[in-house]
Amino acid sequence: MRSWPAFALCIALAIPLAGCRRGGEEPEEAAEPERTGLIVPDTTINRDLNARLDIDPRLSDPGIQLEAHAVDGEVTLLGVVPSRYELGIALEVARSTPGVHQVWLDSVQVISEGDEPIVADTTTGAADTP
Repeated sequence: MRSWPAFALCIALAIPLAGCRRGGEEPEEAAEPERTGLIVPDTTINRDLNARLDIDPRLSDPGIQLEAHAVDGEVTLLGVVPSRYELGIALEVARSTPGVHQVWLDSVQVISEGDEPIVADTTTGAADTP
């Protein structure tokens, strides 16, 4: 029974030291986060997305000129659409394409009836006037 107080004393002294690290030791750097999900080659994304934009009946207006370019799964849409409605559809089509994890709209102009061209905002998919 005499060993119980000695054991309790050892535990009491060890607990505060448990969180300490040795001097001179650098903290480990956080590893770069891995992308999860489907990895699709950019050439496949370009081919599939441009085909989807061409065949979508909601984007059949002759005033719509859209093209997509992918780099590392990030897609930039380029071109002209008549309204924000078509811009939203193009964004929806791009986001639903396998392998796409980011869509940039800063190179799409929206021409509303009687309005100046509107350059799309890349952060929200909304549009702002230049």
